Amino acid sequence: MSFDFRAKRFVNGAPHPVAERHRRWMGSFASEERTALLSREVRASLADANGGDEFGSYDPLNQVLMMDMRLYLENDILVKLDRASMMASLEGRVPLLNNDFVAYATSLPLHMKLRGMRSKFLLKRALRGVLPDRILNRPKKGFGIPVAAWFRGPLKEQMLSVLAPDRLSREGFFEPRVVRELIDDHLAGRRDNRKQLWTLFAFQLWHEGYVSLA
Repeated sequence: MSFDFRAKRFVNGAPHPVAERHRRWMGSFASEERTALLSREVRASLADANGGDEFGSYDPLNQVLMMDMRLYLENDILVKLDRASMMASLEGRVPLLNNDFVAYATSLPLHMKLRGMRSKFLLKRALRGVLPDRILNRPKKGFGIPVAAWFRGPLKEQMLSVLAPDRLSREGFFEPRVVRELIDDHLAGRRDNRKQLWTLFAFQLWHEGYVSLA
């Protein structure tokens, strides 16, 4: 992610409580953006659903950790690991997710998990002398892909087709006008909407594939 992309997301979340800041940092859409994006029928269905905040009883930083573990880790990262490893005929294993280990780690006080701006504090302390300092102290490295450029280049036509107003209207999940604004702003370079557009693009492809198999 570019510096300006991260800076804008940071500033956007700054006025909110810790857990909401994290949702806005990690998620594709803020709550007010979701309200504008979803169709009237979907909004009504969500309003009728019973959905409390299952992490609300935790202190703010543990709310963030639980959200990461139950949502981002469980429903995103581990799914990608499983699919990528199976595609290469490998069986992935995650020893740090051993049930006893997770139960122990989640029970630790916060100052043993986060020390100032140093994350994974206790794990790094435990591995001091086992792993070289250049590994323990190096910045986190992600596996980003150039989605923003792809949507202005090789994926542009497919994106425009998958997120075409008539298709969106037919399926009834999203407001076509709002999606079109996201596309226009991204293609014109006014805003970097890669995350929002990738989420919509992937959802539409998944849903259409699901419907075709049903």
